[in-house]
Amino acid sequence: MDIRMCKVSLVFISLALTGIGAATAAPFVTPEVFVVQNATLAEGEKEGEGEPKEKAEADVKAEVESDTKRESEAEVVAEAESDTEMEGQAERDPAASRSSRRKKVRKFGVKKKRTAVPKARMTIKKIQRQAIKIAEPPRQVRQYFEAGTDEAELESVINQEINQLFSLLKTSKRRDLRLRLGSLYIEKARLIEYRLYERYDQQMALYKEKKIKGKPRINLKPTYVYINKAIKLFETYRQQFPRDKNMDQVLFFLGVSYFKRGQLETGRQRYESLVKRFPRSEYIHDVNFELGEYYFNKSNWKKAIFYYRKIATNRKLRLYSFALYKLAWCRFKIGQTKRAIANLEAVIREGARHKTS
Repeated sequence: MDIRMCKVSLVFISLALTGIGAATAAPFVTPEVFVVQNATLAEGEKEGEGEPKEKAEADVKAEVESDTKRESEAEVVAEAESDTEMEGQAERDPAASRSSRRKKVRKFGVKKKRTAVPKARMTIKKIQRQAIKIAEPPRQVRQYFEAGTDEAELESVINQEINQLFSLLKTSKRRDLRLRLGSLYIEKARLIEYRLYERYDQQMALYKEKKIKGKPRINLKPTYVYINKAIKLFETYRQQFPRDKNMDQVLFFLGVSYFKRGQLETGRQRYESLVKRFPRSEYIHDVNFELGEYYFNKSNWKKAIFYYRKIATNRKLRLYSFALYKLAWCRFKIGQTKRAIANLEAVIREGARHKTS
């Protein structure tokens, strides 16, 4: 009896050395096995009384780690079996599978990240349908000029070309048809604008002669119908084909359209983009003059001089004399009186040269 008590005491001393954590992690042992283990431990201690305490501690620690490893492996196997069971359940009952997965998420705190699905590029058919919808002419086309005049004939030709190009656009994939149609919308808007100003001048003359009451006003809204069509056509083209070989033409007509629509800042951006990207474009001289006019109206004289000078240095250009004249005004405004006078003298000489030729 005394020997057994000694053996039990030795076991409790060994457990105390390893600590409470190791004792709680040890597996459950039946009384019979416990007695056999204690007897074995006592005999081992008799044989190696000179071994240090560290060895006993290391043995207990190794046993605890082994048990912990077996428990983690058992958890992994159980989780894998659970996933397999869930997959089988998903085939039989999808709703129940979703419910069990939600419970698993709540249990383990696992959340699936939402990944953004990349947007698919527009197909050729979608691009074509969008272009057709945007390019469709107004259903009610009004005739602004009286029949029998040259302007009426020109207006009729433009209307016919618009309808023909739109019919081709519905069956063809050619990009240039959209550009041509957009430019025709701008031509139609210009023609309407010309007619509206003509009527305005007639009304103003009658007002000055006191033949009508109320000062006449000009309304350019009829032109906006076609200008808006052109802007949508060219802007969608610019976004869909940013590296197209005709991009300078697109930017030019966008600048023209925005200026006519009164959206001057956007028009300036399109013009300056053309100047930067296409310095040798066929539209470059017209754009430089328009930018000079923009900054002239803003009283930004130095900027206006920068653009007017690009035209005033080439006598062969159509806008040469007009650019010289505006250049003189800008220099006069910033105090460069002598240079302004020199520019005005050059304008006079240029006019005289054209009269004699």
